[in-house]
Amino acid sequence: MQSDPVQHLASPRRPAPMRRLWTVVLAVLSALAALCLVQLACRSGATTARGNGVPAARKADRRVIEVDGTARLNIAPDRVDLFITLSQDGKTPRAAAQAVHRQRKGLLTAMRMLSLPDKRIVISNLNLNPRYARYGGAIEGYTGNLTFVVKLHDPGQLTDYVEAAAVAGAARLRTRFRSSRMQEMKRRVREMALKAARAKAEQIAAATGVDVGQLRAVRESTHGNWMGSRWGWGGVDNRVANSVSSHHAFGGGPARPDAIRLHLSVVVSYAIR
Repeated sequence: MQSDPVQHLASPRRPAPMRRLWTVVLAVLSALAALCLVQLACRSGATTARGNGVPAARKADRRVIEVDGTARLNIAPDRVDLFITLSQDGKTPRAAAQAVHRQRKGLLTAMRMLSLPDKRIVISNLNLNPRYARYGGAIEGYTGNLTFVVKLHDPGQLTDYVEAAAVAGAARLRTRFRSSRMQEMKRRVREMALKAARAKAEQIAAATGVDVGQLRAVRESTHGNWMGSRWGWGGVDNRVANSVSSHHAFGGGPARPDAIRLHLSVVVSYAIR
């Protein structure tokens, strides 16, 4: 029996695995094409709404005046802490501790004679350290150190207490000046810095023919803290035009050597109208 000649002319079918592979490939290509069309449509619509592809809000944010303001405030201290360290040697730790405690009694007696209440005398710490021989490194004794903090409410009395501590045999003395109005003064120096920044922004606006608008942003300088060398007094060449200094806490005149110096910088942005 002869086979149908038409069947011999038909193209052979691809194997089933190959058909499945082509189906997956075509599906992936279709999905990618659809995603590209969606992205193109979104970009076209966003460009139409924004104009040149830049949001209106972002354009407005660029029209700002950004200035910095710096303020310094010298405060007359009304508190002073006197750190007194007593030091005694002994052959044993116990002997060193007993010796420094005997000296402690003499110091407390001297402080009380100056009418200082006991609650203003704080024992900070007691340290016992071995003393080593110069050669060989053997322990030849111990040194006891006892530190007091005497809190004075009148810095003018400091000299009397320093002399009393010296008579009692103090090994080291150190002072720290403070103000009971520190938080109030910090708020004041911040207001001074903000006013300095505002005045600078208004000057720039007047010189350039624009108006100062709403406040956009404020940040305090992060290069240090309120006091100390990290804030310091250096680098003032760029701050002369917008710095505010005050010695009002001293009633005018130059600052005293024991002045507590506060220094604050702010960066402020205003919209341009």
